[in-house]
Amino acid sequence: MKSFFVHNTFSSDDDIQFAIKNVKKAWWCFCPNANLYIENTLPEIERITKATENILIGTDSLASNDQLSILSELKIITNKFPQITLHQLLTWSTINGAKALKMDNELGTLEKGKKPGLVLIENVDLQNQKITESSKSKKVA
Repeated sequence: MKSFFVHNTFSSDDDIQFAIKNVKKAWWCFCPNANLYIENTLPEIERITKATENILIGTDSLASNDQLSILSELKIITNKFPQITLHQLLTWSTINGAKALKMDNELGTLEKGKKPGLVLIENVDLQNQKITESSKSKKVA
């Protein structure tokens, strides 16, 4: 059984270590727009990234977010946590989501036999490997 820790705005180092040691298959889900909407704060993402790679991106719901856009979530993370790499963001929003949902045999990466959706992210700063405010997403397949 997997456990998902969502929002995480008050997670201490001790909380994170306790979960890693005592909860089988713990995953942390960041929904920054919902965090800002609900309590005007963000989790200390770098604290969690130092402890685990089991991270994914969510949007929460329209009850606590004005849009359901993963790219919008990634923009918030990029703006507030510039040390988070584009590679990390793309991993969290693709293969990690598929792994967390036990769907990585069919989704999450471009491989023979898989049928993932394909989204093009335009206006990425390729030199600095960063999503920008002008980045836009478009479903390709």
